[in-house]
Amino acid sequence: MFTGIVQTQATVVSKTQADGVLRLVVSVSDEYVKHLDLGASIAINGCCLTVVQVELSNHDVVAQVHFDVIDETLKLTNLGLMGNQLTTLPDNFGNLTTLKRLNLIDNQLTSLPDNFGNLISLELLLLHRNQLTSLPDSFGNLISLEILYLNPNQLTTIPDSFGDLISLETFSLGSNQLTTIPESFCNIYHNLIFFSFSDNKICGELPSCLTAEDILEQDCD
Repeated sequence: MFTGIVQTQATVVSKTQADGVLRLVVSVSDEYVKHLDLGASIAINGCCLTVVQVELSNHDVVAQVHFDVIDETLKLTNLGLMGNQLTTLPDNFGNLTTLKRLNLIDNQLTSLPDNFGNLISLELLLLHRNQLTSLPDSFGNLISLEILYLNPNQLTTIPDSFGDLISLETFSLGSNQLTTIPESFCNIYHNLIFFSFSDNKICGELPSCLTAEDILEQDCD
């Protein structure tokens, strides 16, 4: 039974590729593998891998566990990390370049890694109910993104590169702290099926493609 409880930490010793399979070898304490059988399923960073070999050291202190990882496992397309109270994402998060759908709802994220824009296959991004105050400039590189929800957060600005999201059709930036919308937004305005800027603080000049009616109610007190 998978409990979700972290039982140990492991160190990657080696990884080798052959015939479409990645052999991943990690070192763990001997104590951890005493009752580990071949064929056992181990969750590593949330991904279940099958044990194919176990090697004990001469001193019976550290063991090496082998896993075979097929290409399909490496080509992660859906990732759900909702409701985990995450405050940050790892710096190498942008390496998940095959991701198409990412759910980060109900966490405590205040920012996204600078390389977040490397997720060029991403089509759906859900970031409801976090604490984001800004988006990286690379955000505009998400050229496959079609659906985006960023409400509510604590965003005060959105980058000019937002206007580079050429595939975007639906988004909500409602219930943030935005005071302006970049003129570059007009680059994607005519592609949009639905968008929302409601419940922000956008009280000044708007991009040339928008009117006050488009952005609905704002907190201008």
